[in-house]
Amino acid sequence: MTCYNRAETTVTSLEHLFACQLPADTDISVYLVDDASADRTGDIVHQRFPEVEVIAGSGSLYWCGGMRVAWERAAREPRHESFVWLNDDTRLFPDGLITLANTVREVRNRTGREGIVVGATQDPVTKRTSYGALSADAREPDGQATPFADNETINGNVVWVPRAVWHELGNLSPYYTHAMGDTDYGLRARQRSIPVWLTPSHVGTCRTNTSQSWRNPSLSVLARLRALHSPKGCRPSEYVHIVRLMYPRTWPLHLLNLYRRVVFP
Repeated sequence: MTCYNRAETTVTSLEHLFACQLPADTDISVYLVDDASADRTGDIVHQRFPEVEVIAGSGSLYWCGGMRVAWERAAREPRHESFVWLNDDTRLFPDGLITLANTVREVRNRTGREGIVVGATQDPVTKRTSYGALSADAREPDGQATPFADNETINGNVVWVPRAVWHELGNLSPYYTHAMGDTDYGLRARQRSIPVWLTPSHVGTCRTNTSQSWRNPSLSVLARLRALHSPKGCRPSEYVHIVRLMYPRTWPLHLLNLYRRVVFP
């Protein structure tokens, strides 16, 4: 996990995590990067949950950087057989980890190899899927574990990655500061024919984030351009790595289209 300046949200997520039922013969360790939060998130977590290993960040890690640091630390422990990414605004259901573990087992039985399992999350207001399989429309889980379609990749809110996959793919890519690292990981997995599956049901709740300043028509074009190039925007220098993976022949057109969406949001 990684966090920045939302102590209450982070603590609530951890409360739900530790309230989860665990699969048989399983225990968990939690690694949380606090990226220099001004609200003392790391100190508050340490007081409430002394079993959580809080790692101090530099203040410039953002999501992808913070997750890389946390995952690198966790991977150094040989006892860990699997890793779970968890966004600190996600609240797992009591059976969330059980659902993930059962899906991992099903993927292994049906494909003969270890695979990545993405947990579908539910918006607490609309009750629709907020995150899971990233595509044009977030599809709803249908009661059965299902492989990703060719046009889908990973939303990184809740993701189970077996150590065997870590050995093959490694950490999140250093190309990305905040966003797109999860998308990239899913694409690289698909290129290696690593199974990527969606859970048969929602494993928790997470509100849908619709704030993209670089596409906000109420802002000026100059303000949208600044937002585009900000760490939490869609930096073209980072976006180009994604579109090269997705569209190796036509990626320049997609890069131009990014700017079109800024000018005409």
